[in-house]
Amino acid sequence: MKAIDFACHLLMRVEQDSMPSGCRLVLLLVAAGLDNAQDIAAMSGLRASSCTSLLRKLAREHYLQSVAGSVYLLAPKGREYVRHLLTFFSSPPPCGRSDT
Repeated sequence: MKAIDFACHLLMRVEQDSMPSGCRLVLLLVAAGLDNAQDIAAMSGLRASSCTSLLRKLAREHYLQSVAGSVYLLAPKGREYVRHLLTFFSSPPPCGRSDT
């Protein structure tokens, strides 16, 4: 799969998702290995205070778990959500392409 195909699949899946975009962004960045508000803010362009609020919200909703105060990891519900977003790997490619 080419990078552009990956990006298109992910964007199409995200477009269909009902989670608020800020929560989804923070959750995907935690899944990518960023585990605190400062790192997420630096990567996303969000303010660190907004990231902190979103991290806490996602922890309250059991998508994340706090492991050392301000360090967060995916909780089982968060892993399942990310897995759901990535189900496009078993879907047909966009525009009927089969060269991936």
